Amino acid sequence: MPTFQMTASKPVILLGIFGSVVILGLFLALFLGRTGDFDEEGLMVERGAKEAEAAHIAHGEAINIEDYVASGRVTIFDFTSPYCPPCRYIGPHLDSLHRDDDGVVVVKVEINRPGVHGIDFSSPVAQKYKLPHVPYFIVYPPNGGKPLHGDKARKFVEKRLSPYFNITE
Repeated sequence: MPTFQMTASKPVILLGIFGSVVILGLFLALFLGRTGDFDEEGLMVERGAKEAEAAHIAHGEAINIEDYVASGRVTIFDFTSPYCPPCRYIGPHLDSLHRDDDGVVVVKVEINRPGVHGIDFSSPVAQKYKLPHVPYFIVYPPNGGKPLHGDKARKFVEKRLSPYFNITE
């Protein structure tokens, strides 16, 4: 009875080895390298990960923004309203900063309550933070410390956004 001997060429063997290494690397990166916590449903929540889009919080309700400070990153709180033309103008640029700069997290604090038309300076969140205008920024440093408010926060945000507007000092 004739026997058949299967042989593989060197390029095929090398391709197989390369593919195995790539798959093993992906497995290690995706599963073993993950750090995180588990939510109430037992699903892994990655620690330090950030969404591609800035978070939108409050919707007029009184909140404690300190609960949303990102540890180890600059956290910019953008108090905003959909009825504020400057807010709508700067919003996409803040989203780009959030997406492009790993050292920065932007959190948009919506001051309008549902159903309120016009800038809602009477909302609980606007009252709590005594907002004189919108957009208004509060900036927390990456590792604790005193946050920036008012003009200092605005200047900090302007400086971080300058590449998006081609602004030079």
